[in-house]
Amino acid sequence: MEDGGETVFSKAGLSFVPKKGAAIYFHYGNAQGQLDRLSVHSSVPVRKGEKWAATKWIRESNIYCH
Repeated sequence: MEDGGETVFSKAGLSFVPKKGAAIYFHYGNAQGQLDRLSVHSSVPVRKGEKWAATKWIRESNIYCH
């Protein structure tokens, strides 16, 4: 990654520049189990180089099991 590609959390006023080997960890929900609007994010286009991304979902419980 050489230029661009930041991950932006606009409602939280945060922006993260990608770095090789680094990760961003955040919760989508709040303590009441509701969507946390501060988790809404987007990506700035890569202007030079490459950006690779992977997603890992971590769940506390499976609400669909009976």
